[in-house]
Amino acid sequence: MKPYNEDYLDILEKIKQQNFQFDMDDFLEYVKFSINRIYNNIYHNKIEPLYEISSKQFISTMLSNKSTYRISRNIDNFQIQFAKIHDYIEKDNEEFIKVYLSIFFYDKIINNYDYNEDNGDSFWNDIWIVTLKKELPKTSSNNIFVCDNCGANMTLNDLILTCNYCNNKKMFSKYNAQWKIVDIVVQK
Repeated sequence: MKPYNEDYLDILEKIKQQNFQFDMDDFLEYVKFSINRIYNNIYHNKIEPLYEISSKQFISTMLSNKSTYRISRNIDNFQIQFAKIHDYIEKDNEEFIKVYLSIFFYDKIINNYDYNEDNGDSFWNDIWIVTLKKELPKTSSNNIFVCDNCGANMTLNDLILTCNYCNNKKMFSKYNAQWKIVDIVVQK
């Protein structure tokens, strides 16, 4: 028995044609880490660091629809149980990868302020379809990295980009420098 069906292998092959160093397991770990970071940062109202891994428009959507994404003070446990690449799309010289996530949410009622013994604990298992868009780091016309802070050239050394003018530093990873979350569809 094959571990993956032919369609799935075709999707991985298409991704690798455009992204030859692509590692599926590393990418899925990056996606799970990013979703966990987004969820926890929004929960604790620490929004600014999220723009490294997701678009501002998407974060704004999440903030205005917290109940859809189950961002609530009542949730006691948030756990990603399963992740799988679902699709790869090339459109208008842009690349997108869609990832299915199965996410478990648990609310232990006794921990809530509005505790009522008649209600039992609550749990949900949602499917999130996460869309990531490939975005290359800002570069000048001669492909030199450009600082987001001041616009000066940046130097890459040991996976750290350092601005030559303002000394701003940014981690350079093969995934967070390229793939940003731009959408999540929740299936409850």
